[in-house]
Amino acid sequence: MRPFRGHLTRALAVFAAVSMTIVFAPNAQAAAPEAPSSVTITRASTSLLIQWTAAIATPAVTAYTATAFSASSGGVAQGSCTTSTTSCTITALTNGVQSFVEVSATNGTAPDAVSSPRISGTPLGIPSVPRSINASGEDAAISTTWLAPADTGGSTISGYKAQAFTSPVGGIAVASCLTTGSSTLRCTMDSLTNGTTYYVSVFATNTNGDGPASLRDVAQAGALPSPPRLIEVDRGNGSLSVTWIEPAANGGNAVLLYTASARTTYSTQGEVVASCTSTGASCVMSGTTNATTYYISVTATTVVGESAPSSRVSIIGISPPSSPRLVRLERGNGFTRVSWSSPLTTGGSAVKRYVAKAYLTATGGESVATCIPQSSSPTQCNLGPLPNGTNYFVDVTAENAMLASDPSSPRLAIIPATQPTPPREVSASQESTGIRVRWRVPESDGGLVIASYLATAWSTLTGGTKAGSCTTSGDSCVILGLEGAPVFIDVTAQHEAGTSSSSSPRVRLLITGAPTPPLSVVSNTVARTILVSWRPSADDQGSPITSYIANATDSAGKTAGTCTHVVTKTERMKGASSSRMLCLIRGLQKDSKYTVNVGAVNAITTTYASASVISLKSSVPSIPRDLTLMPGEKSVFAQATLSASTGGFAEDVYTFRAWSKPRGGVLTKKCSIQSHISVASPACVLTDLGNYRTYWVDAFASNELGDSAPTARMAIRPMASVPMAPLDFRASMTPDGFIARWIAPAFEGGYPLQKYIVRVKTDPKSSTITKQCTATAPTTTCEIGGVVSGTHLWIDVIAINPVGESPASIQLDRTVIDE
Repeated sequence: MRPFRGHLTRALAVFAAVSMTIVFAPNAQAAAPEAPSSVTITRASTSLLIQWTAAIATPAVTAYTATAFSASSGGVAQGSCTTSTTSCTITALTNGVQSFVEVSATNGTAPDAVSSPRISGTPLGIPSVPRSINASGEDAAISTTWLAPADTGGSTISGYKAQAFTSPVGGIAVASCLTTGSSTLRCTMDSLTNGTTYYVSVFATNTNGDGPASLRDVAQAGALPSPPRLIEVDRGNGSLSVTWIEPAANGGNAVLLYTASARTTYSTQGEVVASCTSTGASCVMSGTTNATTYYISVTATTVVGESAPSSRVSIIGISPPSSPRLVRLERGNGFTRVSWSSPLTTGGSAVKRYVAKAYLTATGGESVATCIPQSSSPTQCNLGPLPNGTNYFVDVTAENAMLASDPSSPRLAIIPATQPTPPREVSASQESTGIRVRWRVPESDGGLVIASYLATAWSTLTGGTKAGSCTTSGDSCVILGLEGAPVFIDVTAQHEAGTSSSSSPRVRLLITGAPTPPLSVVSNTVARTILVSWRPSADDQGSPITSYIANATDSAGKTAGTCTHVVTKTERMKGASSSRMLCLIRGLQKDSKYTVNVGAVNAITTTYASASVISLKSSVPSIPRDLTLMPGEKSVFAQATLSASTGGFAEDVYTFRAWSKPRGGVLTKKCSIQSHISVASPACVLTDLGNYRTYWVDAFASNELGDSAPTARMAIRPMASVPMAPLDFRASMTPDGFIARWIAPAFEGGYPLQKYIVRVKTDPKSSTITKQCTATAPTTTCEIGGVVSGTHLWIDVIAINPVGESPASIQLDRTVIDE
């Protein structure tokens, strides 16, 4: 609308001038025109369209000139245009460079009229072509970069667009990517087909529109592969064997070729002196020098191109490997197992094999056996055959592709051997200190001198638990600490190559022990003699007691006299239940004191009872010993062991008294019994006492010269009680068990006995009873069978009355032997 108004204004002005000329022509005068007004600018690419309102002038304006300057005043003229109309275009301007425009009018008079002030305007247009287009392939993509156009069209570039075509000219774009702003000069087109060639152009856009597209650059979709990995090089004679694994990324295209290159320097500028190619993962370079160090790299090539080289791997000039290390020998039967560690250096080439050799000498000599390890165990092998018993010396060498190492040094010595055979002709016998085991050497020592023998005593013929052992390098030893049971003995031989199997079968030996001491020893003087009496030992420990010996020793410790009692067959059968035994020591000095002791003798040893001192001068008895009380129904059973000395008399009287108090008090009851020296434990019953009332009981002995001092008083409360323990318990072994015998308790507890129970255990500390037999009182014997031969037993017997069970008798240990 603005240009239209200008034309109308100028038309009216012309019309008015003509009218005035017509009306006032006779009086008109020439004058300079007025300046053009209402100047406007319309921007275009490298040009500005200038429009204005016609100037009023007489005579009329003949020409207008529009001029563009570099400044709002003064400045350099950038271009101009002249017209007789009210518009013209200034061309050849620079897009984006601001111009300041004025319009002058001329009518032939001077001076010209110039519009003022200058008005500004900047030429605008589309951008020119982007420069330096560079398209490159990526995995299923094309990445494109460029430089900004030389001319932005006078306006800031708002973005770029890259397009991919399948032909160098024409065609339809198959992919594109956009950028925003003028600074982003790169974009990537995705979802393309790897291996396909694409032609890429780019154009720029500003507010005036899209610029022209660039020439197309060519690229193939798919990235270059990454370098091959894990390069390994092995040296051959005049060659290098190279292996690798595929690149971590192939850029989207299959690797078509690998190239391995060798240089003599690490520098990437070094000359390639050898190479090889392969479609697989290895190749061999020929023509190399064994003594030269090489640096090897590998590249991968796809349809896109060749990868960067891998990191370089060096391989030094080849030399012999160092010797194998840490050689170890393990003895075998007719061979030795050799093992070692790899050399510290391989000489520039991998070790191909090892060789172990055996010699008869520590240095020099010819090898007598060789072994080369299998690939499954490359650092060990069995070296043989090597006859057992011979000393051999072993070394190992390593070989690479070219050379062999020096042998390991020094050679290691070994004697091949195997375990010996078992010792022969084993026997065992009991000695006073233990079990003596004897044997003969094995038939074969396995190639080494026997170092030691081990004799072991077991609880059973096979298996079982170990009861004891002894070790020696000779042909016999003594096993100590065995007692009370049969044992089964075997022997093994051992040396560095191992231990033999056990001798077989095991040798059985029934172990006997020292008898228990004689019981209740009493000594009595008659003139210049001492009459000694005792009760038989409670247990012969498996070896029958053959005799008892009594000794009298004077104050100087010298034996003054002895006597021996040989055990009769009847006494041996009765065992501990036999009556008291006697013997007389003669030829002693009157009025002298002697120490008397009595010993039980069996095949193992002699066991003595405690010694007592006696004088050959008559006196009152010594104090009774071992006062024992047992409560009964309104009664007390009292018993004591004979005085150690009867004072020189064969018979003494023993009196037991019940008192109302521990000291002094009233004598409420007493009982007496005349006892001979042959009676072990005199006893009597204090009756008519009150149940549950406390009494204090003592005892003393009397002979013709008077009374002994009383024992210390013992407190007791009469009441019905269990019986005392059965006496003189013994067991006679049978092929599958035993027959048990005993004597009734000394006191039945105030009630008649009902029965006895013989109890069998396999563990003396256990409460578990494995077998038992019962005898109704007054029977004092019963039999147990069905016991496996070789079983060791612990046996006792108890008595039972209406109140309950008595304490157990002495416990015997016996072994059932089927003979």
